[in-house]
Amino acid sequence: MKLEIKKINTIKDLGTWFKYAEPEGGESQWKEGRSAMEFARYMISSNNNLPKEISTYLKNIGFKNEDYICYPEEITSFENSEFGKGPGRHHDGLLVSKNYLVGIEAKVSEPFDCPISKKMGNAKNNSDKGDNMHKRISNFLKFLKPDFGDDTLESVNSLMYQLVSGSVGTIIESRNRNLSNAVFLIIEFDGDVKKEKNYSKNVENNQNAYNDFLEFLKLKDKDDINRYIDVDVDKGKIRMWINKIRITIRKEEY
Repeated sequence: MKLEIKKINTIKDLGTWFKYAEPEGGESQWKEGRSAMEFARYMISSNNNLPKEISTYLKNIGFKNEDYICYPEEITSFENSEFGKGPGRHHDGLLVSKNYLVGIEAKVSEPFDCPISKKMGNAKNNSDKGDNMHKRISNFLKFLKPDFGDDTLESVNSLMYQLVSGSVGTIIESRNRNLSNAVFLIIEFDGDVKKEKNYSKNVENNQNAYNDFLEFLKLKDKDDINRYIDVDVDKGKIRMWINKIRITIRKEEY
């Protein structure tokens, strides 16, 4: 599986990655041992091939050998949709081939944004008193799980916003590109990474958040092959797998 990395121009090293695909947080987010730089390094170091951990997983779930383009820092717009106004989904990387799409969220120990309850609570200070954010999150959840009802919103208040929006954004990108098979993939880097004071606890919190999200989708007990949801869209049905893989970084291999 060959890989090309591009964002306006072809990206071949960390310098051109930052130049053409600067992370949302800019230089403050571009630090050795943290997710933005380590994800860039991971993709670049594969020598124009899809990294083996990703390609192995894709083969295991039945994806055929295809060449991919990686679009770093790709943004999926939610404007003019049932998901309300405001910022779209900011993918750390979007992998696209002829028949498949992979939306990537990279982490070391950074949180998945914040719980949806906090997202809606903060939005109450907006001019619309939070109506737009409430609509967005409610429709996100109904999109992923059609039998979800607003009357049960409080029961899932602890779901992390980035997991929900990342899944929806991956499906929307698949719909926009007429692709019926997709993956929302979380990559967690460990090993020689930059570890903050509460690093271990933060990693544990992220794992619990991931498990809670799988529980919401009734996927927690599914194996890799069967950990997917089918979502009806206007152009048919999209099957999206969800997975989390761990990549161990060793500085001597840089």
